[in-house]
Amino acid sequence: MLPALRRGKAGLEREKLEFLHSLIAEKLFAQEAKARKLDEESAFVSSYNEIRKMLARDELYRDEVTRKVNPTAQEVDLGVARALKQLFVGYIYVERKEDADFLRSRLRGKGDFSRLQLDTSMHAIRDTATVIWGDADTAVEAASYRLKEGGISPVVESGYGFYIISLISNSPNAYYSAMAPSDLREHVTDVVRSRAAHARTLKFVEEFIRGKIGYSPPAPNRYLAEQLRKTYERHEGDSLTTFTRQMYDEVRGECSPVLNDTLVVVGNVSWTVGEVLDRLLAKGFTVARGKSKNIPRLLNAAIREWVYDELLGQEGLARHLDERPAVQRELEVWRQSMLAGMMRSYIASHVKLSEGEILSALHETNPQFSIPRVRIRELTTRNVEDMKNALDGLRLGVSFEETIDRWSGDAEQRRNKGVVDYFPISQHAPVGEIAWEMNVGERFGPIPVGEEYVYFELLGKDEPLRLDSAAVRSHDAATKEAFRMKLKRTTDLFLSRAGQQRGFDIYQESVAKLAVSPVPMMTFRLLGFGGRMFAAPFLPPEFDWVNVDPPSSPVIP
Repeated sequence: MLPALRRGKAGLEREKLEFLHSLIAEKLFAQEAKARKLDEESAFVSSYNEIRKMLARDELYRDEVTRKVNPTAQEVDLGVARALKQLFVGYIYVERKEDADFLRSRLRGKGDFSRLQLDTSMHAIRDTATVIWGDADTAVEAASYRLKEGGISPVVESGYGFYIISLISNSPNAYYSAMAPSDLREHVTDVVRSRAAHARTLKFVEEFIRGKIGYSPPAPNRYLAEQLRKTYERHEGDSLTTFTRQMYDEVRGECSPVLNDTLVVVGNVSWTVGEVLDRLLAKGFTVARGKSKNIPRLLNAAIREWVYDELLGQEGLARHLDERPAVQRELEVWRQSMLAGMMRSYIASHVKLSEGEILSALHETNPQFSIPRVRIRELTTRNVEDMKNALDGLRLGVSFEETIDRWSGDAEQRRNKGVVDYFPISQHAPVGEIAWEMNVGERFGPIPVGEEYVYFELLGKDEPLRLDSAAVRSHDAATKEAFRMKLKRTTDLFLSRAGQQRGFDIYQESVAKLAVSPVPMMTFRLLGFGGRMFAAPFLPPEFDWVNVDPPSSPVIP
């Protein structure tokens, strides 16, 4: 159910293995996150609870709507009979019921419908339409199919107005008449069930919402709506304007005095102005050109929708619907994915770039860029005891050159009196970078480097770089690329070690039998009471770690 780029039949077997290795990586991430108690952090708890509410709300819909809607044979028979013919009707439409009642009282015979004079003050519309079963508004459709030719319906309420309908003629519906009887009956059953579910939903929500807490204090509501209006007018597009990250940042700045003020109270939770802004950004709050004055109404409509969803989700949790086995299985998939995401973020927070690594990356992207260099005198010993004795001699006045000749464990170092000629600070880590921050003549150490100990003196360094604006941009780009590469390497090493410690296996025979569609897709799950979510969480590709030798020591704490 996940999207894929350039998926083709030729590479399916390879892609299956890459997917499975990525799935194993997700499980390893999730287990490591659990071991570090990342599932107890507020960010995880909050996000996971939102998923629980969505699935609990969907299960509530199954209980209160889906399982209580069962079309009868008589309803299906009636639907089949009506679907086989289409109607040609005339209608009069007005917005006010009193006008519709007055006009209907003037219609006594079938000839009156076409002869009736319409008062312009009523803003009435007379027109004709073709009514096809299953496509029309249910109230208009039901009234139309009850009529005989020339008959006139009572006043029918639909949408924001009222209709008076007269049947002109009927004819066979070519589309439905061509269907096999079993297919037609199945289609009609689906339509009848869908309509009954819609009616049942409206009734349940209307009854459920009574007595529930859900409101928005007017002052912060008006303040947010006004800031949104001003921002949308500044960014108005050709047709539709969607709430972008830039607009979000602008509104957030304007609302800084009230960001933490309560904007919505719903059931046992409340949302601040800042949290509602986050929801508007995630929703992609859209306003038509020239309609910024409607923003208060659109904002209230969005909040009302969220309030209903929240209350229904809370009801689902109160009934423990999220604890049902089928829901638990789905929740576990999301839980694993979210834990893996927490672990990825944890790893990223522990990846630090040194200036030398950045400069090396900058040099690779732009060879003309010169990495700063340093020149040092260095003493290297094989153990800490030799280093201690060497430093004791320096404190007693022995020269650095004599100390190196006496205690260095490197013959080449003793011949050169410890002098290391200019080298890029990205080399000989961490000595190069430390030396760059020192003044000429200063000494530093001892520090462990591998299995040896190093003490050194700075003898010289290049002039500091003066970066122009172009070089600054290059530096920033090199920083991002260096971080990406180091994070990738760190992640691969982490997974390789975790895989070695925890163990994993793939049953190749089962993989070979697994059928996979070559069609790229992205599957959404429609939720009961409205809304949708991804049918499955995204699985980031993580398969290079399989070919990386596991390190002997932990990669991150």
